[in-house]
Amino acid sequence: MKKYILSFVFVSFVLFNLGCKKSPTEIDKPPIIITPPSLELSVDGVSCTEAWIKVKKLNDTTFLPISVKINEKEFFHGFLAATDTVLFVDSLAPSTTYTVKGIILDTLQTAKELKVTTLPTT
Repeated sequence: MKKYILSFVFVSFVLFNLGCKKSPTEIDKPPIIITPPSLELSVDGVSCTEAWIKVKKLNDTTFLPISVKINEKEFFHGFLAATDTVLFVDSLAPSTTYTVKGIILDTLQTAKELKVTTLPTT
């Protein structure tokens, strides 16, 4: 009987020891990287006196307050709600190069400038 009790204690001790040696592992979560919102400008079309400027927001899902300037004169001031939008610019002079700049108003971050040249008249 003593032999069975010692065997039971020994087996219980071994199983208990093996079961408690392993610590629970946590799932490795990737770090959360917060990237600030940014703008992307591109030319969607151009004619002699008109231009279509595509404004696209990156890394943002909310209303983004922006300002778009053409030759340092404010052309658009408001909120960009959709992922992208096209701004129609009219009353431009033919064969002229304009500088378009997009600014995020919260951070005053400027998107890269864009040069737009209108077509010549024939």
